[in-house]
Amino acid sequence: MSIGLVIAILLINLGITTWGVLQLRGLNEQLQQRDLPLAADSSGLQLALSNEETGLRGYLLTAQWTFLQPLLTGQVTYGQTISDLRTRSADIPAVAAALAQVESAVQHWIAGYEAPALAGVGKVPQSTVVADAVTGKQLFDSVRTSEQKLSDVITTTTNGDFSDALGARLRIMLGVIGASVVGVLFCVGLLLLTSRYILRPVAGLRQVARAMSEGEPASDIAPPKPPELREVYDSMLVSEATLRERQAALGRANDELVKASQMKSDFLATMSHELRTPLNAILGFTDLVRSGATGPVTPLMDDHLERVRRNGSILLDLINDVLDLSKIEAGRMTLTHDVVVTGTLVRRVMANVQALADAKGLRLAVTGDTEALALADPRGLHQILTNLIGNAVKFTAAGSVTCRIRADRDATFIDVTDTGPGIAADHRAEIFEPFRQVGEHATTGTGGTGLGLAISVRLARLMGGDITLMSEPGAGSRFTVRLPAVRPSQNGSDSSRAPLIMAIDDDLDSLSLWQAQVGRMGLQFVGVQQSAAAVDSAASLRPVAILLDIIFPEGDGWDILERLREDPRTADIPVHVVSVVDGEERARDATVKFMQKPVTEERLRQALAQYRQQPVEVAV
Repeated sequence: MSIGLVIAILLINLGITTWGVLQLRGLNEQLQQRDLPLAADSSGLQLALSNEETGLRGYLLTAQWTFLQPLLTGQVTYGQTISDLRTRSADIPAVAAALAQVESAVQHWIAGYEAPALAGVGKVPQSTVVADAVTGKQLFDSVRTSEQKLSDVITTTTNGDFSDALGARLRIMLGVIGASVVGVLFCVGLLLLTSRYILRPVAGLRQVARAMSEGEPASDIAPPKPPELREVYDSMLVSEATLRERQAALGRANDELVKASQMKSDFLATMSHELRTPLNAILGFTDLVRSGATGPVTPLMDDHLERVRRNGSILLDLINDVLDLSKIEAGRMTLTHDVVVTGTLVRRVMANVQALADAKGLRLAVTGDTEALALADPRGLHQILTNLIGNAVKFTAAGSVTCRIRADRDATFIDVTDTGPGIAADHRAEIFEPFRQVGEHATTGTGGTGLGLAISVRLARLMGGDITLMSEPGAGSRFTVRLPAVRPSQNGSDSSRAPLIMAIDDDLDSLSLWQAQVGRMGLQFVGVQQSAAAVDSAASLRPVAILLDIIFPEGDGWDILERLREDPRTADIPVHVVSVVDGEERARDATVKFMQKPVTEERLRQALAQYRQQPVEVAV
């Protein structure tokens, strides 16, 4: 409503201003089209009659034809000027009357002197011409008198019009200014009323929304008086109550999930012990019997015992894989971030599978930059390579398995390529899921537990890298492990590499999301899932900034922040606390910033923009 009134007032002011402009335009047109031309024509009339009289007198006294030119010019100009004056004075009686007197005097002069004098040129003596000139002067003096009267009347008329126009212009401008001032004052008053009855209540609603976002009770804020805004206020209180109920339900559900996760972990730990104990006896006594310590072993018995040992080993691997996956998902997998020589690890894994490759007639090869360095957990990377190279040898019937190592400025890549059966496009994403097998191995039982690739990709992401797959059915497969690169330099750091961001969070999904977002910003990323390894990892990696979650299943993010600040190696590293809880008042220095979850990629980009040009320091 207030906006409509403001617009109406602005339109009224615009109309008044437009009317004033049109009135001023009309006055200007009157002055330009009538009054100014009248004054000009009056002067032109005087000049024309003067030329005509002067030319006539000179011609009569000298009888020279050169004096006829001013006479003729004056006659033509007089006729045109008289016609213009008649038109312009049609609605001005005083000017028209004076003009009529001028025309009458001119006619008397022409009839009484000009016409007879011209007719008598060369026919009358010079003395007669001189005597007639006196009569002509008297008649022309009458013309001058009427002409001067016309000029005075025109001057009086135009001066009056100019005075009227000036007064009208002043009145119009005062009216426009007055209307504008009234309009402005009205708008200011309306805005003050709007501020009092609308903006302040709306500000109260913003306080309600802020209180809801900060988890404070919104009912403590006074409700607005306008009924429309009161309805909005009541709706927000209802939403707050609903939100609190849902948050409470989510809290209870989260507690149940935590308990369930703990129960699962306890169950797996217990089952690990309970399963490993009998498996240890089974495998131990099997080897003891096969060794002949208990008596002779026939070939058939040895074959049966080998089957027992092999299946027991498969069961033990399954138990280990399940426990590893459980640790990763629970955030209890402890990884280090050390500088490793990738070629050394690859050759070690190749040596472990060489016997199986020889038995199948496969050629194993390591190519590329075998001295390339990477930031990785040695045990975790060994497990990744064992899974990838072991699978390649296991599922390749003939041909070769090749590991190619390559490095660029920001990453080190290990390509594991085989000449096996390949993987269809619709199965490529499935093979990284737990307990999923694809192709004929899913039904023949030769595909293993289905956990190796699931564990490998999660380990790679925890190290700040990833695993990708390229494959075509019948053309083999290529698994690529990407890891953060290290390029040693003289002073132990490499300023040409992209700056490194380290994240400390127990949630693997959050780490994976941050890894993708930080990578899009042109920065390197390393995730640490275990709070116990946070400080040592930060000290060895020397990231330009740390993203820190506060809530951990074991320990507290504030404790991690305190340890980071107390350790001289990490005290100067900026920390961005990212969590659902608010604790900005707990910061001890300006290097600690806060972002509340959920954090958009744009918000993260703004927070990390300052580090994009800073080099990372890596202890090699």
